Amino acid sequence: MVLPTLLQIALVLFFAGLLELLWTLNHTVSIVAAVFVAILGLFQLVTTVLPASVPDCPYQSPQALGFIILVKLSRLAIGKICRRSWNYVMNCCGDDLPVAFHWQDRGLWTARRKFALSVRRYIHYIDNWLNMVVAEKRLYNWRERERMIVDSNGEMLDTRMLIAADLTFTDNAFLETVVRRCLTGMKVEGATQCFHRIVDHCSKHPWQVSALQHGIKVDRSGAALINIALDIIMMVEPHRLHNSTVLPLLRFLSTNMRWTSPSSSTQWQQLFDVGVSLLCNEWNEIRYLAFDITAFSFRVAPELNKVTLSSSGLQAMASYLEFSEVKGDKWRSLVATDLLLDCAASNCLSDVDLNAVQADVQKPLRDFFCLWEMVPLVDHPSYVLLGIGTSFVQFARRNTGHVEIGLIEVIVRMFSAYGTANVFSNEAERQAKEKLVNLLLDLDAILNWYMLAELPGP
Repeated sequence: MVLPTLLQIALVLFFAGLLELLWTLNHTVSIVAAVFVAILGLFQLVTTVLPASVPDCPYQSPQALGFIILVKLSRLAIGKICRRSWNYVMNCCGDDLPVAFHWQDRGLWTARRKFALSVRRYIHYIDNWLNMVVAEKRLYNWRERERMIVDSNGEMLDTRMLIAADLTFTDNAFLETVVRRCLTGMKVEGATQCFHRIVDHCSKHPWQVSALQHGIKVDRSGAALINIALDIIMMVEPHRLHNSTVLPLLRFLSTNMRWTSPSSSTQWQQLFDVGVSLLCNEWNEIRYLAFDITAFSFRVAPELNKVTLSSSGLQAMASYLEFSEVKGDKWRSLVATDLLLDCAASNCLSDVDLNAVQADVQKPLRDFFCLWEMVPLVDHPSYVLLGIGTSFVQFARRNTGHVEIGLIEVIVRMFSAYGTANVFSNEAERQAKEKLVNLLLDLDAILNWYMLAELPGP
């Protein structure tokens, strides 16, 4: 390293002497030569300084390595000086800087406390940065630097290799057996980035209308991509289920599952479980997409491979119904009520699980029907509510002896008002009118059974 550096210094001195000689002989020639020397010197300066700030810079000259070592040693020396000075300042000020403020005015105290917390946060950042500088590894050759770069960017390199391999083979079996298994062994961020890059290269699918990157376009199996998206979502830790991580994957699932049917009952079940698990998420958009996935997978799943539901899943649906009612989203509350009743009345839920969440399910149902009872009949979505009433009858028949009488009475009053106001009066609505009559007969029979069951014995 020393000899090449001395040669570079000698070259610089040679050009400086040459320019000085030319300046004494001819100014014009000297200016032209100075331009070429300046270009050469600028290139030499850039190739010496650039590798210190750009880790993957291809220029690996001895003088560049010497400059990197000089920068590292300078950072280490400055970092140690700053570390000792910082420790001295913190020891003098104490650990409580500046947390405790005693003010009679509560507003001033709150403002001071916020300021103190922000100061302590910046102190924490500075402390971490100084620790990182002091503990920074010293490098003395290019091989150690390349090894450090590979270690720090291993996830990115794995992502690029998988994308390149997928583009090379363009095979669905390779995507399912190799790429999918590799992604499950990566971190969530790297797996998500790789998945989006693979989707960006796909064509002949609905998501192509979104903002995709320009490049090679190849076709992919929708079922394989659904499997990968589900695997990545299941890899995410519960406290990290936020917009930036899960939302793009949910959008992909919500769009793709409508055009590409999942290949197996297991995939339908995974879709349903993922949707149910995110119904109580703190982000509203994630809740909406999760409900769309839940409802679609429950409605469209093949009858022979019907999905299964637990008590916690039914409780999450009831919570989503309450959320829709609080938000004032009437249409979503209608769909959520219909789905909740269908799930509670179907065989996908065991009797034990249903009995465990009776109160959690019936409370939002009672609030739902009480809300619509107060709405003028003109504004009722009559056909939708009629279907919900039919679903409630199925739920009550399965759940005999556990439905609240108050809930049944509210539903009877609402649909009796339909008959009194002759809501379905047109000739084209004859079928709906017959359905309403049958619904009222069923509700009256259920209500009478409950009232007789409450009568004291002889």
